[in-house]
Amino acid sequence: MIPYMKKHLCNHKGITLLEVLAVITIIAIIVPILFGIITNGQNQYQTQSEKNRELSSISYALKVMTEDIRKKDPSDPSKFNAVSDYIRSDTHSLIVSRGTYILDSTDLDNKKIIINNETIISNISDFIVTKDTSHDNTIQITIIDEKNTKHTTSITIR
Repeated sequence: MIPYMKKHLCNHKGITLLEVLAVITIIAIIVPILFGIITNGQNQYQTQSEKNRELSSISYALKVMTEDIRKKDPSDPSKFNAVSDYIRSDTHSLIVSRGTYILDSTDLDNKKIIINNETIISNISDFIVTKDTSHDNTIQITIIDEKNTKHTTSITIR
C-alpha cells in the first residue's frame, strides 16, 4: 500500500485554482507598479527634452548676439566702441552692425526676438538689454522664457 500512496501523492498533473489565483493576484500588484514607473520615466524624459530644447535655443540666441557684438563694422571701426552704441532707450532692442535685435510681441502667445525679419528665438516672455551697473563697459542681456526663468549674460565691450 505504501507504493500505491507514494505514486498517487507524487502525481502532480496540472495546477490548482488556488495557485492560479495566487499568480493573478501577484500580477495584479506588479503590473500597476511597473506601469507607473514606465509612465513616470516617459514624462521625465519629455520634460527634460523640452527643457534642453529651450535652453539650447536660448544659448544659441545669446551666442549669436555675443558674436554680433564682438564683430565691428568694417566700414566704420569707430562705431560700436561704447555700451551706448548698442543700447537704445528702449530696453527691448540691441543694436549691432548688421541690424537691430528687437522683441517682436505682435503675437502675444509667441513673442520672439528678430533681426532683419529673421527669427532668432521664439516662445519667450521678455528680452531685456541694459547697461551692467557693476561694470562700465558691459552690456547685460536677459531672455525670460515662457516659464519666467531668467537667462542672463554679460558682454564686455572691448
